[in-house]
Amino acid sequence: MGVRVEFAIIRDLTIIHKSPELESWKRSIQRQLREVDLDNDPVLISYRQLLAEVSNAQVVASPEYLLRLIQKHGRLPQINTVVDAYNIVSAETRAVVSAHDLDKLKGTLRMIQLDESMIFEPLGPGESEQLPLGEFTIHDDEHPLCRLNCKQSRRSSVTPATRNLLLYAQGNPQLEGDALRAALDAACEAIMRFSGGQRETVYEVGPKV
Repeated sequence: MGVRVEFAIIRDLTIIHKSPELESWKRSIQRQLREVDLDNDPVLISYRQLLAEVSNAQVVASPEYLLRLIQKHGRLPQINTVVDAYNIVSAETRAVVSAHDLDKLKGTLRMIQLDESMIFEPLGPGESEQLPLGEFTIHDDEHPLCRLNCKQSRRSSVTPATRNLLLYAQGNPQLEGDALRAALDAACEAIMRFSGGQRETVYEVGPKV
């Protein structure tokens, strides 16, 4: 389908609710992003094409959602120093960036296109959702971490109690290779700048034969 993904782990974080330095850094980037032409951005167009392929064209990839918030309200919502850092990087690079509490995950992570339905618990107070056949997700041995490239799971959400983090950047045929790895690097650097921690290399494990 052309979905691309790169992973990283960051350990020993100290996450706080708000950082004045982070808020100042966000403001300068948000000013630039208010003028982005969302309709004609090639990376955003490629995400739309992927979503249309799985019959879910009514939703938008998270970078476009974040850019819409910036252009509507002038800024992104403030959540905590990890989420705020990777959200602004996601909007700037157009990469889907998703972070999960590593200690809440079980087993091996993998990206799949669903050949059977799966229950998904999105962030927020909403009810669980049924993921239909054909959609793609990243999941561990117990639950999906995301729905497409649009929603994250509340079961592995990042809070000030989180100490160890799984982070991934998800791209498309217009955002892959070095550009996607650079987006992941930028997200890791921003997180560690404002929440500390040390990054680890993630090795891909091939399927069992």
